[in-house]
Amino acid sequence: RNKANFKVDKSGEIGYFKRGTNNLVPIDRCIIQNPDTDKIIDVFKHYFKENGNKNIKDIIIRTTKDGKSMLIVVTKNHKDIPILPYFHKGVEHDTLSCQSETNSNNFTMEGSNQERLDEIVSIFQNINSKNTPVVMGNKDIKLYGEDKIIDSIGEYKFYISPKSFFQVNPIQTEILYDKVVKYLDLKGDEIVADLYCGIGTIAIYISKYAQKVYGVEVVKDAIEDAKENLKLNNVDNVEFLQGKSENILPKLNNQGIKIDAIVVDPPRKGLEKTLIDSIVKSNPKKIVYVSCNPSTLARDLGYLTKKGYEIKEVQPVDMFPFTTHVECVVEIRRVK
Repeated sequence: RNKANFKVDKSGEIGYFKRGTNNLVPIDRCIIQNPDTDKIIDVFKHYFKENGNKNIKDIIIRTTKDGKSMLIVVTKNHKDIPILPYFHKGVEHDTLSCQSETNSNNFTMEGSNQERLDEIVSIFQNINSKNTPVVMGNKDIKLYGEDKIIDSIGEYKFYISPKSFFQVNPIQTEILYDKVVKYLDLKGDEIVADLYCGIGTIAIYISKYAQKVYGVEVVKDAIEDAKENLKLNNVDNVEFLQGKSENILPKLNNQGIKIDAIVVDPPRKGLEKTLIDSIVKSNPKKIVYVSCNPSTLARDLGYLTKKGYEIKEVQPVDMFPFTTHVECVVEIRRVK
């Protein structure tokens, strides 16, 4: 996995919640994460041993294929967290926007940890004062480094910011996206809509097979990242539109734009009924549904099969090894 989200309790223990509870189970290692993740957690354990934990709720670590890491520390409030000296031996605190009484010049780390400090390219503090299941709050404060990290899927590169959605299994993601390409079976002259496009990964990945791709996403920050990813990859036949898919799709139809195929990759709650109605009205020949929740997938496929579409093939993809979760890709065709 290229993303880890660890819970932290008041005593500074780090781990995961026991299923169905808020009881934290401390861990020393996580075998499904990048090994550098364990090293970063070791640094936090040292920090909590010396400082206790007054403010930190979650630790999120994103890693790239080339070993670079982004660290997001989720806190209850805006108070400074004196964590940076533990990652950057010998740097001045004020250059890193962090106030701390800790003397980083006197801090010595074990060699194995010190060697991997340069791989952390970004450190953010995220503020979330609410006590809800939602992990991250709205405000990000960059403490150190780059605004974004860059990772790749196949031949394409993507900027990733703290809140960006990016598939967590890089090897399986390429297999998943290749299956999307196969099910679309594009000839090069089609117009495709990618709904719930996020930062544009699927839209850009399929772009070389289509005449035009419209990516639709309601989250403004994601659309901004998607547009940056177009520039990063020199792709010129994709257009990203911000708004709800059930509103944007009819507007495209009203402009005389005929959508030949649609890709949907919704969150776990599946498709809104209003969006299914909009998809049916746009009358695409092909639909490819990417789902992380078999229950809502089955519900939505039931709607579509009653509206003149048939399921050609369902392909599970094991994106989450050692868990009960599975991703599915479905090929759906309009009945002639």
